[in-house]
Amino acid sequence: TELIHVILSELGVISGGTSNDDALAPAAISSISAWPNPARGSINIKLENPLRSETVISIYNLKGQLVNSLELSAKNSFQVNWNSLDTNGKPSPAGVYILKGAGTERKITVLR
Repeated sequence: TELIHVILSELGVISGGTSNDDALAPAAISSISAWPNPARGSINIKLENPLRSETVISIYNLKGQLVNSLELSAKNSFQVNWNSLDTNGKPSPAGVYILKGAGTERKITVLR
């Protein structure tokens, strides 16, 4: 195995190498959950946020247009209820929407 390691290093396939004993911190991964999905009216949105930092969840329609933004923080336990209204207070039409924030995204469906 030592010879293989040397050859792969010389070919530039691997560099330096990492042993299993190296202290590597796993990346913090956030995730968004939404329920009910599909929904009529309001949707509960929760962010699993290991960094516990304030985050804005942006809601887009399938055309890529921003429909609304919701702020999630420790104050609201990283959970909000979206009433499916746009930024002007008008009901969003039935369809598929994309929640984006904290490096993650999720599709939701609004029914009317």
